[in-house]
Amino acid sequence: MNLQKQFPHKQLRNTSDYITESRYTFNEYIKECSSFNDYMDFLIVEAFALPQVSPLKPKTNWGDVKAGFDQVADIGTRKKIAKGVRQTRKKKLLGKEGSNPKLAKEGINLPEFRTKGLSLAPANESGRLNTCSCATRECKAACLNKAGRGAMSSVQTARVEKTNFMADHPHKFMAALHDELDTHEKTAVQAGFKPVVRLNVVSDIPYEKLHPEVFTQHPNVQFYDYTKVHSRLMNPDGSPKPQ
Repeated sequence: MNLQKQFPHKQLRNTSDYITESRYTFNEYIKECSSFNDYMDFLIVEAFALPQVSPLKPKTNWGDVKAGFDQVADIGTRKKIAKGVRQTRKKKLLGKEGSNPKLAKEGINLPEFRTKGLSLAPANESGRLNTCSCATRECKAACLNKAGRGAMSSVQTARVEKTNFMADHPHKFMAALHDELDTHEKTAVQAGFKPVVRLNVVSDIPYEKLHPEVFTQHPNVQFYDYTKVHSRLMNPDGSPKPQ
């Protein structure tokens, strides 16, 4: 199927856009695949063969993001900035357990915890920042970014918006994140739960390098993560890094 001829006035960003434009549901699209090989082609090939939308904003350097994060290393400074962000930005960065299948699973298996997670646009989906430095084509195809409610265009838009917020205003982004971590810890403890946070729901950002204060300034919050970046876990000599 020549998608450019079928949709001459559209720029389809990915397979999800194709499904939406074709008026298919995901399950209906899968039923069209006549064999397992067709299904694998759908996952691994077609999702990356569609025309890509050019980013509306220039790409951002991670060095600039870190410089912004460094501006809020001081607790007093980041609280002042967070107050200003609360007055102008109503959207939250952290999602509740029910907002993502990964987080929901933790809530079922570990009911004594209250988990929240930060869902950004994975890999280079935003066109601004590559949030998964070791992502392969197969990894991107198998990503749970669009699992469950994640397939909704509103959810994808929100994740890209948060990623753009990080790229455009890293100091405000990190100040707001600290602020939400403070609130999550307070409300969870008051309700008798252990506050838990996953900063990389569908991303792989080394916050321990970019902004270690996010961990040191919230010692009562349990952070957990998964990563494909070997250097996040192991030293150059092969020894494990302290956790």
